[in-house]
Amino acid sequence: AFLAKGDYNVFQVDWGELSAVPWYFSAKRATVPVGQHTASLIDYLSMTKRGRAGDFHLVGFSLGAHAAGIAAQNVQTGNVYRITGLDPAQVMYGSTGVEERLDQQDARIVEIVHTSGGYLGYQDPLGTRDFYPNGGSWPQPGCTYDFASVCSHRRAYYYFGEAVKDERGFTAVPCPNYDEFEAGHCPNSSAVVILGENPSPDYFGTFFLDTNPEPPFGRVQSLPRKKKKNETEEI
Repeated sequence: AFLAKGDYNVFQVDWGELSAVPWYFSAKRATVPVGQHTASLIDYLSMTKRGRAGDFHLVGFSLGAHAAGIAAQNVQTGNVYRITGLDPAQVMYGSTGVEERLDQQDARIVEIVHTSGGYLGYQDPLGTRDFYPNGGSWPQPGCTYDFASVCSHRRAYYYFGEAVKDERGFTAVPCPNYDEFEAGHCPNSSAVVILGENPSPDYFGTFFLDTNPEPPFGRVQSLPRKKKKNETEEI
């Protein structure tokens, strides 16, 4: 998605042999060395190739989201700017300390996309801002026969990939919970873009929106126009 959008350097961490099913426990343990090795790569690029830790955006899905957090924690040459955790895995993470999972302190922006919360993924907020499409849980629209919540779990990377290409469909409303969002208690006038290529670091909290059941998932809408500094409203 990023390469289709613009000029980026993309590094893909291949840890498929360490995360292969059905050995989930081994895959969970592997997130620590995977994160540490990723941090070493970032440090190497920062020291030898004029890279900067603050220019890195780490993206991880499921267990990979925690590996991204561990990587950011272990970078020695600076602070990672942004992490996107795509439905971070919650199975067997109930008592895991923040040093072995993704946490909101790991980067300036830690954004979480929840799509199977309470099942394969976390439902509780983990980031500086947490994004809950369709309430953030199982089943996501279009995942009719999703008995193991796998379809809903995977929706996270489909939503994010589409948002990178066209963020207009992924504006969300800050709201305490999905029930209040659905009831219309949180005004659309406060909607903001929280996914995509260049999100603002100034938004914090929990955000909600609805999506379509099939591609394109995003529901394109216009954001409220920002008033200029000296502009006043007519009453």
